[in-house]
Amino acid sequence: VLKYWEIVGRDTGKAYLRKIDKDKPIAPQVASSFVWSSISMGEDAHLYEGDNEREAYMLHEGCPWVEFHKRYDALDEDRPGCDRWLETLIAVINDELGCKVQFETLEALPEGGAGCVRRVWED
Repeated sequence: VLKYWEIVGRDTGKAYLRKIDKDKPIAPQVASSFVWSSISMGEDAHLYEGDNEREAYMLHEGCPWVEFHKRYDALDEDRPGCDRWLETLIAVINDELGCKVQFETLEALPEGGAGCVRRVWED
């Protein structure tokens, strides 16, 4: 399952690269693209500004993937898959642009959280 998300992450990262403006902070652009992708898949996702221009927060209040994983008794695959997708697409962007975008998952729906909250920033 994680290998699948790595493959998807590589392709997603390549797609995001086509939209990134190298002259602007990268992390918020990655977060914005991730939220857009999420909304495209039917997720209830929102983007929030961080404490500075190189940081952003993503909130997912609803996600069909969580429901899919619950239905098939595979909830333990949900967060690791999503995190691997994000980790891989960020690695593609970092490698191509020479930047250091990072993320952390602060809260997750499959673990009983009210939403999935992820912080994205660039060192």
